[in-house]
Amino acid sequence: MRNRLHSFLSVLLMFVAISFQSLAQETVLDTAKIKSPEQELEKYEDTLVKYADSLRNGIILKEKAYYNEQFVHTLKRALALPQSFKYPFDHLKQYIHIITSEDQSFRIFNWLVFLNDFERRYYGAILMNNKEMTLYPLLDYSGALESSGRAQDQVSNKEWYGGEIYNVYKLPKVTENGQAVYAIFSYNNSAVYSKKKILDHLVITDKGPVFGWPIIITPNGTVNRFILEYKKDAFVNLNFNKEENKIIFDQTASDIGDPSKKFTFVPTGHLDGFKLVNGKWEFVPDAIPVLKLKDGNAPIDGVFPNK
Repeated sequence: MRNRLHSFLSVLLMFVAISFQSLAQETVLDTAKIKSPEQELEKYEDTLVKYADSLRNGIILKEKAYYNEQFVHTLKRALALPQSFKYPFDHLKQYIHIITSEDQSFRIFNWLVFLNDFERRYYGAILMNNKEMTLYPLLDYSGALESSGRAQDQVSNKEWYGGEIYNVYKLPKVTENGQAVYAIFSYNNSAVYSKKKILDHLVITDKGPVFGWPIIITPNGTVNRFILEYKKDAFVNLNFNKEENKIIFDQTASDIGDPSKKFTFVPTGHLDGFKLVNGKWEFVPDAIPVLKLKDGNAPIDGVFPNK
């Protein structure tokens, strides 16, 4: 069964890679009846929503491969239109993540495919805001990176540590080889017994996107990406906090006292963080102090002091 699943994943990845890299511009739409680029994009969006809905609710793996391939083909054609960067895709946002960088440099289109009750495969594309259509596929290699011991490697978009991207933050006054650096926050729920929140960094180089930069200083040393793994039924936060001007995340520990088993980690009730200092994230223990109450006192704004 597992061999068949891996074979299916390989075929699915191949379909996506070929679909994004193909130069064919075939279309299934009757463009002669479309009066404006906006109407054309609306037609494409309607088709994308139908494929996304079928992809989400499909049961048979082969059908999901087909819907995913068609979704990728249609998305590529839609994003080839010059107006696509500013088009809101409001209906499609109900099915996939669409995030625009704060400086309007790029948009990320990001979705997932449910393989079964436990495993997911993540997909995405980066659309650059330039005159030509520059589109980079994001191919999820998180499982392969983990199994081969390369989870901390610097990788291209074709070996992306996949996940659902929920925030993009441009680091102020930080560059790599003259290019801006963006913090990418994502959620990976593809393992059977654990989940992960990930802090990665993206730089769009002349050769394309590069993920993983040695600018995160943890208590155990400098890492290319910060991976917070925890128990399947736990809830853990990892995000940039504008008010604190820090990255804040839940401190976690094993609920059975075994730090080697990440799938047993749960929040301790304390919040650690990272603060940007000279272009690097420095670890900050107890980044937001938990309010300790005396008997009979009520908490202020939940469990945190009112700042």
